[in-house]
Amino acid sequence: MTHDAPQARLCRARSPPGVPNRMELVMGFGGPIGLIVLGLILALAFNDQQVGPLEVITLGWILVVAGVLWLVLTLVQQNTKRRHTTTATTTDAEGRQASTQRTSESDPPPPPAV
Repeated sequence: MTHDAPQARLCRARSPPGVPNRMELVMGFGGPIGLIVLGLILALAFNDQQVGPLEVITLGWILVVAGVLWLVLTLVQQNTKRRHTTTATTTDAEGRQASTQRTSESDPPPPPAV
């Protein structure tokens, strides 16, 4: 007697072009925060340690600054309005052309609730 279990399927919800999906929003903050945490650990937990010609404390503060800049750039990018422009050109039977341009602005979606 064979019993086939139903297979689980992974599906990805697709977002419209220009709109980040939930995974992109969540993943956008992990890298910068991880870099800041790693930098603070290196900067505050070690006393005058050196790896070759590099001081660990200095390396830690460099990582903190890089993480903060990355976080600021991520926040600015996700909080800017998105502009989409569509141009349509139609030609009638006599060869005259008419162009219509449509511009729409949209606010980015709010961050996911945790």
